[in-house]
Amino acid sequence: MEALRAFLVCTKCDKILDDLVNSWDLLDSNESNPSVVEAFAKSVSVNYQCYLPGMVTYFNPMLSSIYDSQRIIAVAFFAELISHHNCLDQTALELLLNSMLGRLVDASHVVRRLAIRGLGSIGKLDVENMDTLEWFGVYKYSNTVLSAMLGGMDDKDDINGDIALESMRGLCRVLEDMDHSYVEGSLINIILRVRSSFEKVFAKLCVHSVVDHWCVCVIG
Repeated sequence: MEALRAFLVCTKCDKILDDLVNSWDLLDSNESNPSVVEAFAKSVSVNYQCYLPGMVTYFNPMLSSIYDSQRIIAVAFFAELISHHNCLDQTALELLLNSMLGRLVDASHVVRRLAIRGLGSIGKLDVENMDTLEWFGVYKYSNTVLSAMLGGMDDKDDINGDIALESMRGLCRVLEDMDHSYVEGSLINIILRVRSSFEKVFAKLCVHSVVDHWCVCVIG
C-alpha cells in the first residue's frame, strides 16, 4: 500500500492520488481490494490513458497466478477497463473480454463475480460507433455473454448470492442495449431462468429479478 502511494507521488500522478484519497484503508482486505482497484483503473482511464497498454500487458499474466489476491486485482482492473472502452483499441478490448470469459471457471468466487461484472459492461459499448466495432463487442459476444449471465445465476458455490446478483445486473445492462435480433433465440431460456430467481430466499435477488424480467419483456 505504501509502495503504491509512494510510486504515485514520485510519478506525480496527483489526480489518481486525489481519486484514491478515501480508499487506502480498504487495501488491507481482499474483499475490499476490488473496489479500490476499480477506482484506480477508472482514474487511469480518465486521466492517464497513455499508460493503459503497458498496464494491460503487466496485469495479464496475473490472471493465471496461483494466488487468489493477484487474480482478483487483475480481473478487477480489466473489468473496470471494459466500462471505459473508448480508451482502448479493438485488440485490447477483445483481449479483456476473452480474459473475463476465461475467469468464469476460476476457483475464487470473487474472481468469478468480477468476471461477470466485466462481461456485463459490454452493454455500455457505444452503439453509435458500432460500425467500427461490428466484428466484436455486443454483437460478436452476445450469445456468449448471455450464457455467462445465465450460468452465473446457477453458480453452485454462490452461497451468498453475490454472483447471481451480479449476473442479473449484467443481464439487464446487456439486454437494454442489445439489438433484438441477437437475443430472440434465447428469450424463452432467459425468461425461465429469471422467473426461477423469484423462488430464491435472498430478498436482494428477488428485487433484481423484477428488474431483469422487465428488461426481457421490453425487448420481447
